[in-house]
Amino acid sequence: QTARQLSSILDRGALVKGLVDLVRDAMGWPDTAVFLLHDDGRNPPELRLAAASGVLNADAVRNIVFSVGEGITGRVAQTGAAVVIGDLSKEPGIKLRAFAAGTDAAKALDKGSMVAIPLLHKSRVIGVMDFFHPQPEAFDDDDVELLLAVSAVAAAAVVNAELYEATMELAVTDPLTGLMNRRALERRLDIELTSAQRFEVPMAVLMLDVDHFK
Repeated sequence: QTARQLSSILDRGALVKGLVDLVRDAMGWPDTAVFLLHDDGRNPPELRLAAASGVLNADAVRNIVFSVGEGITGRVAQTGAAVVIGDLSKEPGIKLRAFAAGTDAAKALDKGSMVAIPLLHKSRVIGVMDFFHPQPEAFDDDDVELLLAVSAVAAAAVVNAELYEATMELAVTDPLTGLMNRRALERRLDIELTSAQRFEVPMAVLMLDVDHFK
């Protein structure tokens, strides 16, 4: 079901949201968060929240960032191994709880259980999925095995979406400057000209020459 629903989605944002919705609807786990690894080669890699549902879909946790190795989620990104927390009330190292202190999300993470699953593509961690349940010891070995299978499909879909986005960007931008190339410029001119004609408004084109810039 995961493969069927996610393999055709080429927008990364829509893909991770679809993954969260799929788990919520198919498995009945509403409190889910998906973190994707960002590595620009200049700064240390970090995990950023890409999609969430349930109590985790809140402003308080929307901008949370994990360093690799930080907290449960960061540890999973570092090791590439799933982690199961049977009783959250006995686990102090839940950064999500601390980040959302005083909110409904923090209260929901005070008890229950958690499982963190790596998103692995060709043995490389590209993200982490966190699942929470209000009951302690809610996740067993079968759940972990199933989620690992789901994560493998999801990781492949995320990589495909990233490759598609990169290809589309290269098709319309200059790789050195990041500016629009001729193809994008002509397309943009067509759009602006059509809009100006439709609404009968003036249109101007300003050309700037930057000295010694080729």
